[in-house]
Amino acid sequence: MSPLGRSEKLQTSIDFSAAFNERRDAIENALGIRIALIKATDRRRHETELLPAKELAARAAATQKVGAAGK
Repeated sequence: MSPLGRSEKLQTSIDFSAAFNERRDAIENALGIRIALIKATDRRRHETELLPAKELAARAAATQKVGAAGK
């Protein structure tokens, strides 16, 4: 018996992103499918954390192109 004296079911709604990848051999026979389910809140947080790194990498690449053009 639960502490409240009765059994309760919790219902929760979760937003998620889904992605799948199918692997095939050289003659296109299916070898397997990989499925990834990611909570949308986790995905958004991860993308937010990666954004500054992507911007820094883009600036570094642009600087290298400018430096290489001047040689």
